[in-house]
Amino acid sequence: MKKGPHRAVYAVVMLAGGKRIASADEGESISIWRQEERRMLGEPLQGHSNSVRSIDASPDSRYLASDSWDDTVEQWDLGSGTEVGKPIKAHDGAVKSMWRTGQGVDEVLILGTDDGMIRRWNAGKGEVIKEPRHAQCIANPSTVWLS
Repeated sequence: MKKGPHRAVYAVVMLAGGKRIASADEGESISIWRQEERRMLGEPLQGHSNSVRSIDASPDSRYLASDSWDDTVEQWDLGSGTEVGKPIKAHDGAVKSMWRTGQGVDEVLILGTDDGMIRRWNAGKGEVIKEPRHAQCIANPSTVWLS
């Protein structure tokens, strides 16, 4: 196992097949780990200019999306370890939550931002699908509806 300075880990996701794990830390990077051998695979994915806050993998684990305190969302090709397209930055403030749904050309990133909006993005093209919706809570703060 690689030894070095300890950094806070902000996000972890199990990749398809259960043999690899992706982790994001305060060091502006994402590491891919082989679970069984407890070792990092290759070099960390780097592209953000601030700590990575959360990550989410596509259902087949070919792609990974990450959001950062730099107020951008990056998409990564895990096969090549490279960024896919341009960073997504079309919101005011930080992304607070992220969810990926669908597959292939139908893959969508749903972003919840601290300006109270929910945005849907075409994950492959990095384009807004529809205008943002304002999120409002109903009684239970974990229940959200779109106005």
